[in-house]
Amino acid sequence: MENLKNKIKDFLQQELKLTLSPEKTLITDAFGIRPAVFLGTRVTRIKAMKGQIKSYRNKEGHQQRISGTGTLMTAPIETLINKMITKGLAEQKTNRHGELVYQGKARSG
Repeated sequence: MENLKNKIKDFLQQELKLTLSPEKTLITDAFGIRPAVFLGTRVTRIKAMKGQIKSYRNKEGHQQRISGTGTLMTAPIETLINKMITKGLAEQKTNRHGELVYQGKARSG
């Protein structure tokens, strides 16, 4: 894994002029038990046999289907919204139907 990490680091540095942060970089098994977390979003791979359709239930309990192998990205929406509110980037309001809505705030400066 360390060899792979070094190859990626060299490519990013030489080709894209980007720096890889060793403290923040984690290389993980895409088909592992625990999902990888990237920018607050859980990233997992779903693998199905050739010609088979993989079914799962999303957070709301709705059935979803994926044929073949795919990437599934799920974001903890409530957590992300709360972070935005805490940092002053969004605010919670009630619309005319009495439902809670979230609205982004304009940046100052």
